[in-house]
Amino acid sequence: ARRRMEFNRDDIISFEKAGYVGETMGGLLKLLDKEMQNLRAEDQRRYDLVRAVAEEENEDRGTVMRRIVTANPDLRGEAGMEAVGRILASRYRRDAPEGAKVQLPDGSWTVKAGASLRTGRSNAGS
Repeated sequence: ARRRMEFNRDDIISFEKAGYVGETMGGLLKLLDKEMQNLRAEDQRRYDLVRAVAEEENEDRGTVMRRIVTANPDLRGEAGMEAVGRILASRYRRDAPEGAKVQLPDGSWTVKAGASLRTGRSNAGS
């Protein structure tokens, strides 16, 4: 899984910068409807590529999550998967390129700006 994730990383970054996919709070990629609809109308082959690579990435991320849960006796079942997903989502948000759409832990979406996240809220106290 890790090998394929590394192979697809440049494509994922490109898709995030283009606004085709975003990072969810659960650690998976989400196809972004408006941008994907526009892409489908403009370039069916690229649309199919984005969908296929995002599906592969989500399969691989799921495999990584399951392996972490299996290897850690403190993490069990769906609750363990959710906890690992949240932890990995934090890493994926951090590593997402500037301009990528990312979902915050509260479920809201924002656009990553520079080395941080741009939101409409103050960062005071965080």
